[in-house]
Amino acid sequence: MKTLSSTHVLRLPEAKYWALVFDRDYNNALYKYVGVKSYKLLELRETPTQILYTSETMPDLSHLPSAIAMLVERYAGYLERGVFDKKTRIYTFRAEAMGGKVVTEGRMMCAVQPGVQGIVRRIDARVNADIPFGGTIEDNILQGLKESWDKGAEFTNRYKRA
Repeated sequence: MKTLSSTHVLRLPEAKYWALVFDRDYNNALYKYVGVKSYKLLELRETPTQILYTSETMPDLSHLPSAIAMLVERYAGYLERGVFDKKTRIYTFRAEAMGGKVVTEGRMMCAVQPGVQGIVRRIDARVNADIPFGGTIEDNILQGLKESWDKGAEFTNRYKRA
């Protein structure tokens, strides 16, 4: 199992950021921008205390070594289930691929910090790949996450805000 923590400054208020996270148009544009092969929102449901989110994504595998990409491309798509707790304002997620043998779990939160215009978003994730070459796959998943989170922050800071 390997871990990653990442922080980004986003130039918008926290409430606006969370509204974007659960906005269909924003997500479609975001996933296109970060370069996933396909993204499909399966569920977006709100209760009095939570927002429930489920999506299906097929990542771009071009960053993987070719031998690894050939091994996993049939199974690389993943199902992400997430829950946003309205009280704590923390989003927890779990993404599974390869029949649950590759699991990414984590949480995302935002905070206002003195001297920062906007918010600081922090994402903590851990990946466990219980398959041959698991460590290499974990490294590549984390590299892909870091790159997509960095690109996502850039996109969010430029996204048209109504």
